[in-house]
Amino acid sequence: MTKHWVARTVCSLLLTALGSLSGTVCASASAPPAPADTRLDSRYGCEYGYERSDLASTCAAITVPAHAHMNSLGNDWNCDRGFSRADSRCIAVVVPQHAHLTDLGWECDRGYQQQGLGCQVMRIPAHAFALYSPFGTSWECERGYTQRLDSCAAVQVPPHGYLTASGDDWKCDRGYAVTAGNQCLQLRVPAHGHLGYSGNNWECDRGYHRSGDTCVKAVIPAHAYALLGIGDQAWQCERGYAKRGSACLVVAVPAHAYLDDSGDSWRCERGFQPQNDACVAINVPLHAHLDFTGNDWSCNWGYDMRAGRCVADLQLSKSASAGSASASGS
Repeated sequence: MTKHWVARTVCSLLLTALGSLSGTVCASASAPPAPADTRLDSRYGCEYGYERSDLASTCAAITVPAHAHMNSLGNDWNCDRGFSRADSRCIAVVVPQHAHLTDLGWECDRGYQQQGLGCQVMRIPAHAFALYSPFGTSWECERGYTQRLDSCAAVQVPPHGYLTASGDDWKCDRGYAVTAGNQCLQLRVPAHGHLGYSGNNWECDRGYHRSGDTCVKAVIPAHAYALLGIGDQAWQCERGYAKRGSACLVVAVPAHAYLDDSGDSWRCERGFQPQNDACVAINVPLHAHLDFTGNDWSCNWGYDMRAGRCVADLQLSKSASAGSASASGS
């Protein structure tokens, strides 16, 4: 069932139901008579298996040569697998020895590389294996070996070391660190210290800081707790206390205030604003409101702040008056 048959059927039903009006519509929308010799305009395209003629606005049947098939759109043909397009025909793809067909032609088998129209065996060094790679490196060293120019050299893993996941490098075991001579030396973790995340270094426990090869206890004042830092970064005051030099002093929260998120300062409640070390009530003038912070005020829409008051915007007032006069006049 083609779209043109459907269009003709719908128009026939319209003629029966609407009479002459639908006849006009169907006349303007009627499909081309025959797909092999159909006049074309901007409203129609060729059916599956037909293409536009270069000589006239018609649809001509597509001639599919041997060893070819129509494409999914039906407006051209493609050669079958194993054949390539040459003008208006399909010719067989010549596959050389040690190669195989692909969707685009042929390619060399694994272990061979293209040389002109043939496939030559690749030179693969000892302790390596062939890769499938039309471009770039075509071989890779086995695990435990690393590439050195055109050969594979064994990875020299020292005692207390191991091959990494890639297989071409090594790392020291946990608790050992690499030395300048590419050896693995056991770490000497001091008292109050522990191995770091990598396992190849050490760090001091919480409440201690590094001093040379030892861990020294940090001086932590009252109302503070230890951090993983050094000096004044080794501790932090508890909530409700603020750091003052090497001590933690209580935060004096005035009336109508509360501790802020940091815990070492305060801010005024909504409707109050800071003044020295106190929170005083906000005097909101006429035609104003508390702003989004709750600690200040803003003028209402249509008013401007002048000398601590909210006065009407003269420009808006004139526009409003003009609008009212225009409405009353009409």
